[in-house]
Order: sequence, then structure tokens, then C-alpha cells
Amino acid sequence: MSLLERIRTRLVPDVEVEAEEAFRSLWKESVRAGSTRHAFHREVLNDLDALIARTDSTPVDTLVTVNDILVRWDELPRLHPRVARRLTKDWMRTYVVAEVGRVAAVADSTGILTVCREGSSSTRRERQLTMQHRASGLRALFIWTDGAEIGRVFSKSYSVPSIDPDRYWAGEGLEAVHEWEGLGITTRLYTEAAKLRPELRWGITALTDQSAALRRKLHSVDPWRFAAARDLERHPGFACRWCVEHHWAALERTAFRWHPTVDRA
Repeated sequence: MSLLERIRTRLVPDVEVEAEEAFRSLWKESVRAGSTRHAFHREVLNDLDALIARTDSTPVDTLVTVNDILVRWDELPRLHPRVARRLTKDWMRTYVVAEVGRVAAVADSTGILTVCREGSSSTRRERQLTMQHRASGLRALFIWTDGAEIGRVFSKSYSVPSIDPDRYWAGEGLEAVHEWEGLGITTRLYTEAAKLRPELRWGITALTDQSAALRRKLHSVDPWRFAAARDLERHPGFACRWCVEHHWAALERTAFRWHPTVDRA
């Protein structure tokens, strides 16, 4: 929200905008807390009534956002009575269905941009491949050197410059991450890059819980090509014990015939 929009909202509050803002924060922080999937991933429609009912057990000290200000859930009726009255079960259901549709339209968009670059050091030539999902702006940078078998990946969109000439607004990289992560878009970028460089494997760099879940998903499909999280204590649900014990990077492709189909630490 821009500064002008914030000033306008405070001077002339729009109860619908305030209700949407409060509900989105409630949905993310309470109802969908702990999920690595997008808050409005289409999976929520499978159990929507139960998820909506979960709002009744929202802890009273949960903080929701109204006009960019955090408010305790139990204080909402007193501080923002019009917003509290708007948040009925029917309103919530209608909002979620509409939001799932909006998000799915972006996630299903197939437009992907690619840029290849080369650099050089004193010993080896470094190559880079940037892949960007056009509708969301999410992007990943794949880096390897000539002769290497394992490359590195950086998928923090806010640290990878956009390659879309139509994206001009400041901060869109970080905003894209907040808005669109957890929809399978980055998975698509990884798999498309793997098709372009079929001889390469992709190791682990820094991992958040979100990216660890992504790498585990890729690893389950092609364990030789994509390393899973390797810290069994930090990411117990997403690390691969078999690969840690057998030193993933040192294994030949044929060794993965023994890789378990399901392996949770």
C-alpha cells in the first residue's frame, strides 16, 4: 500500500478494505499457520468449511492487521466494530473462494523468461541462467562453472534482478516472494532449468523452511539431480537421511537405485 493510499484510508476508512486486510492476516497467522503452502493455495477448497470454523478457536492474543497497525483479535470488536461485524462466516467463505481463484490464475500462467550469461575467473568460466515466471515475478539464478557437475541455485527473488523489461516498480522482488511463494511456481523454474542443463546436478545453498520443503519435493522426484536439505536437526521433515549418510554429492547416478522412495528423518 502506497503512502498516499495509507493516508486516504485513514482519512476515509473503507470497511471492506479493512476487513480484507484483517482477515488475510488472521488466515495466514492462525488458520494456515505452519503450512509451507500459499495461504490461498487451491488445496484450501478441499476442506474449506473446517478451515473457516477454525477461526472460532483463534487465540485472543493473535495479532491482526488493520490499516497497517497490529491489533489483538479480542480487541477488534472494540477498536474496529465495523470490521468485526463484517467478518461473518459467509463473508470469509466468499473471500477465500475469490482469492483462491485470483491466486490460481497467476500460478497457472505458463509464461517464463530466461537469460543466459557468462563470466570468467582466473581458472574457470562461470555460467549463469536466470529463469523468471512472468506473471508473478518469482525468479531463480542457476550458477555453474565449466567442467563442474554440481551447480548452485539462488531463488530469493529479491536478490536476483528481474529480467522482465515490463517490471519497473521498486521492491517488486521481495513483494513477489511474499505474495506468490508456496504455489509451486519456483518448482517449475527448477524443473525447467534442469531440462536445459540435463548434465548438471543442483546442490544446496542457504535454506529457509519454505525452500527446504521445495527441495524435498524436487528430491523425491529426482534424488540424483536435486539435493534435499542436509541439516537433520534444523529441517527434520525435509532432510534426507539416506543422502546425508551416503554423501549425496559423491554418488554416481547408478547409486540412486538404492535410494528409498520415502525417507523422512
